[in-house]
Amino acid sequence: MISIGSKCFQYCNITSITLPQTLETFPLDAFDYNDNLKSINIDENNKYFMSIGGVLFLKNESKLILYPLGKEDTFY
Repeated sequence: MISIGSKCFQYCNITSITLPQTLETFPLDAFDYNDNLKSINIDENNKYFMSIGGVLFLKNESKLILYPLGKEDTFY
């Protein structure tokens, strides 16, 4: 898998997902209306993205890509 399609997980009732090493592009609307998603993980060998505490970042941590809507932290 090189890319995820726009809105591909829209309305899915998932709480956690692990994305593969081969992922290169990620649309911001991939998880629209997925209020139960608590954790986005990615293979540690991915060249473009990384996950810290279930939150998706660019690999160099310069940009937060997606904070899961269902994450129950009181602050970040």
